[in-house]
Amino acid sequence: MKSACCQHEIVIQTDPKNCEYLVISGAQKKVEEFDTEDAETMVLPVDEQRSKLADPFYRLEHEEEDLKKKKEAEPLLVRLQRVSSDARHFDDYSINKSLRPKLRSQKKRVAEEEVAARKMGLGIRSVRRRYGGC
Repeated sequence: MKSACCQHEIVIQTDPKNCEYLVISGAQKKVEEFDTEDAETMVLPVDEQRSKLADPFYRLEHEEEDLKKKKEAEPLLVRLQRVSSDARHFDDYSINKSLRPKLRSQKKRVAEEEVAARKMGLGIRSVRRRYGGC
């Protein structure tokens, strides 16, 4: 493919075996590292741990450790559930009611700008810049 800004050719190849894309030429692969605690995400098991999890004896031996991890993660999960079920997300009527006057005033302003542009003989709407808001 070609870059949108400079028409430089970028060659990228798929690697289905490793489930990734390989940058052959024209670009560099961007590698971003992050701390799972800062991002408040959970660490997923790597491939070798996945194969261990299929073993029933391994699971039995590590059941206590898994329960401990579950208890540690429980407050975070409860907090996330509370945030997702917050009442403000379910009250669509009041949100729409508060947005309607803003949208009406915006539509009125656009109509006024179009009328002013027609009076000046312009084919496009003249735009007034206002500072501190829309």
